[in-house]
Amino acid sequence: MRIALSNSIDVEVRKSGIQGTGLFARREFKAGEIVLQWKLEQRIDVTELSTLDLEERKYLHPLAEHTYAILQPPERFVNHSCNNNTVVKNLCDVAVRDIQQGEEITSDYSSSDSGDQSFLCACGAPNCRKFVGRNTSSVGQSGAISTPSKILETDRLILRRLSVEDAEFIFSLLNEPSFLRYIGDKGVRTIADARDYILQGPIRSYESFGFGLYLAELKNGGIPIGICGLLKRESLADVDIGFAFLPQFWKQGYAFESASAVMAHGRDDIGLKRIVAITDSDNKSSIKVLGKLGLRFERMIRMSDDAPEIKLFATDI
Repeated sequence: MRIALSNSIDVEVRKSGIQGTGLFARREFKAGEIVLQWKLEQRIDVTELSTLDLEERKYLHPLAEHTYAILQPPERFVNHSCNNNTVVKNLCDVAVRDIQQGEEITSDYSSSDSGDQSFLCACGAPNCRKFVGRNTSSVGQSGAISTPSKILETDRLILRRLSVEDAEFIFSLLNEPSFLRYIGDKGVRTIADARDYILQGPIRSYESFGFGLYLAELKNGGIPIGICGLLKRESLADVDIGFAFLPQFWKQGYAFESASAVMAHGRDDIGLKRIVAITDSDNKSSIKVLGKLGLRFERMIRMSDDAPEIKLFATDI
């Protein structure tokens, strides 16, 4: 695991205005000075990631290809800031400017050797970017759960986590007439709205539950064609599966192919025993796919008191 050496006496952990707990300087550091030096005591292989709980997975840091360390105190308490005062160099946090005694130690996660994640930023700096996009690993408390962005692979598709870089595609998909008719209006009117939708929906779900909606893209060419994944809604007792594809990719088996992989993922990797689905009564295509997946109609429900009735399907897996 990654820990600080003896110079940890120069920093202290206490309440942060950025994110819960932070790391603060107990003395002045000059620009270029090492603030924290890390020692590697334990490594884990990428094949062991599934054995970690959600809290441990928040603190992964890449060491080499397929190899990770888990951040330990005090280093795990270095929060992200868009106006960071340290950078990571040679497994050290190095001051990029003079740091005053009592100042919080921060780093810019988007400039580290991380992967392709995105997360909401709460640093409060004048130049705060509000959201931060990055690649697959390393996190502190402000970050998202860090696992490889590719989640599943089928014969024709890659299913991966969404990031804010997918905003243009999400904008197009969510404004398709078929999406608006059968799934609903998500209020996405601009690319900025699409970024917010990704951050507040899929990315927040990854952080909270370890799963969410994934981008489905063709293996051949990497073309995004739809979304498919698992959701945990407050209005439903069970996890439900959802999918939506651009009309030009309908009737080619992509919904069934991606949803079958997601169902298996829910059973084998997440440990779900039951999965449900909801759909408009007029959405015959989706109802047909749900039937092929083994979900059976249970009853009509309302997602809220003033919402229209929709069909609930379910299966034990």
